[in-house]
Formats: sequence, C-alpha cells, structure tokens
Amino acid sequence: MSMLGFSLALNPCIPLLGLLAAAAQSADPVWGGAISLSFGLGAIVIPSLLVRYGVALLGKELRNQLVQWQAGLTRTGALMLVLVAVNTAWRGIPG
Repeated sequence: MSMLGFSLALNPCIPLLGLLAAAAQSADPVWGGAISLSFGLGAIVIPSLLVRYGVALLGKELRNQLVQWQAGLTRTGALMLVLVAVNTAWRGIPG
C-alpha cells in the first residue's frame, strides 16, 4: 500500500505535465524557465491577488453596512466581556 502512495507522489497533475512537456520541448533552459515561471505566476500569484482584492472589497462593504450597528455591537461585546469576567471571578478559573 505504501508503494501506491509513493508512486502517486511521482505522478504530476495534467497541467503540470503539459508545462514539463513544453519546457522540455523548448530545449532552451532560459525559455523553459520562463515557461515554468509564467505557469507559477498564473497558478499561484494571480489567483491570490484576486482573492485578496475580493476579500478587501467584501470587508469594505461589510464595514459600510455595519456602521449603523457599530455602537450597539460595541456595547454588546463589552457587556459580554463583563459577564465573562464576573463569571470567572465568581466561579474561579476551572482546572
């Protein structure tokens, strides 16, 4: 069973296999490196930038919509913190 897992680790995914074939076919180390770099940028860097931008937009929109609730949420959080402190002081720290 362990040989099956070992052999699967040596089997690249289809897009990576295509990249390796294109880099090997070029027969130029610099061009093969450029192909590999472009694949890495397209697979990792660009999607992470898009996700980061989307999360930033979502956070900005959420902040704009929750501004009317900010005072109430702050007071509720403060009240919960006081209740936890009173409970801890009353019962002590468990353990």
